[in-house]
Amino acid sequence: MRSVLLSPVLIVAVAFIACGDEAAISGGQNTSVGGGVSSSSVGGGGADGGAGGKGGGPEGVVDTGLGSFGLPPPIIGTSDVYLFGDLMINDTFVVARYDGTAGVLTPLSLPGFDGVDINGIAISPDGGTLLVAGHDVDSTSDRLVAYETTDHMPVTTVVDTGPLASHEVATGLIAFSPDRARIAFVADIDSDNEFALYVVPSQGGAPPVRVSQVPPSNGRIHAYVWVDATTIAFIGEVTAPTVMSLWSVDVTASTPTPLPLVPTSALTPMQGVARNQIQVDAQGRIYFRSKHASEELQRLYRVTSTGSGLEQVPGTTILHSGEEASVVAWGLSPDGAALAFAVEPTGDQTVGQVYVLPLSATEATAVTNFANVTGNASYQAHEGAIAWDPLGQTIAFAGDWPMDATDVDGQDGVFTSPIASTSAQRVLRPSSTSPGAGALEVYFSTDGTKLYVLGDLSSADDVDLYITDDLTSTDQTATSLNITSVPMLGDVLGVARIP
Repeated sequence: MRSVLLSPVLIVAVAFIACGDEAAISGGQNTSVGGGVSSSSVGGGGADGGAGGKGGGPEGVVDTGLGSFGLPPPIIGTSDVYLFGDLMINDTFVVARYDGTAGVLTPLSLPGFDGVDINGIAISPDGGTLLVAGHDVDSTSDRLVAYETTDHMPVTTVVDTGPLASHEVATGLIAFSPDRARIAFVADIDSDNEFALYVVPSQGGAPPVRVSQVPPSNGRIHAYVWVDATTIAFIGEVTAPTVMSLWSVDVTASTPTPLPLVPTSALTPMQGVARNQIQVDAQGRIYFRSKHASEELQRLYRVTSTGSGLEQVPGTTILHSGEEASVVAWGLSPDGAALAFAVEPTGDQTVGQVYVLPLSATEATAVTNFANVTGNASYQAHEGAIAWDPLGQTIAFAGDWPMDATDVDGQDGVFTSPIASTSAQRVLRPSSTSPGAGALEVYFSTDGTKLYVLGDLSSADDVDLYITDDLTSTDQTATSLNITSVPMLGDVLGVARIP
């Protein structure tokens, strides 16, 4: 399998790269990134619109027993998705569309783009435009091309990097601004193998503008989010190799100048910002995990885009026998008014649980009650984004909790839980008996009718896309839900849900 530049939404798009205790997962539930899934209306940093962003405004109030917070507008989305990867032939990369109503996966032939070296995809907020980034076999440059989603005819070439003598440019981590006026993407345009953040008008016709620093040797921007139509927050190693820092930047400034949101003096290779996820709540505050205050603890923080109000999110300090637990997975609700998060086990005989916290409150409520049936204290959520259904009533997440004696330790199944009770259940378990097999990314379709799971649930070496419309039955067999069945060493590398 070829390695491509992807991050943590998202998301969501997905490349899975272990790095200490952080997994680089792109796209995600917007969640989004990239690392990562995943969908709110303001995405960033991944093929699925990136990690995070504010949902559509409140349209009512629901009493969940956990406090009241607004609901997003009624569901009007679809169950369709785009995906890319070496889906049919190893190392030959294509884009495909999955029709969620008909249950049909169709590889696309994209005019003017042979697409054998595709690095990323994204969908516009209105669902009318598909962006495809990559390198043609007969081209000396990388391109970012816009296609209509109705007939997949090209609209414009948004970016053409031009021939570079020393290296090939890889374009990835693509996301539209909330107003669809601009497109952000990550690429190594200015320096070989140093991946910076760029912005370009969505209609093309102007060269891309670099809005981040050029990272040091082999460094890159790993995740970002559109805070609003003109401001981006991003995570990357831009001050020193392997030191992850958090910045914001006004992309409309005549000379975009990034502003540090966490004091760079507090950051080291061992005490940096987690690179795989970033989101924005309904008040425009930026959420992220970081070890900048403690090398031992991964805490969840928030800060404004001006750098004010930096704080550990109230209500996310969970104690086990007096010892604080690190946050390992999290995700904001679609309206940006509530938070779900999971903690890792601490001490003896403890199991990591999942919590929900209305952001108007300061005390979280556990929505899981997993038992430590074997005395093993390792059971916890998979590091990454926790997905919310479009109405903000149910969450989904991957994790390693034993549900019966036949479970293989180290495998991540897929769990769902209503936010108002502790009735979490495993809806999907790996078919493979390999300890390395498991779910990597979990998403709801934008109409809330389906659950998408990206992972190696059938084979420990191949990442496939699994889809189920049964959100209640327990332990569904992964093999029967595999819609891609990629060839050996093939992978689904990215997913972009259609609004």
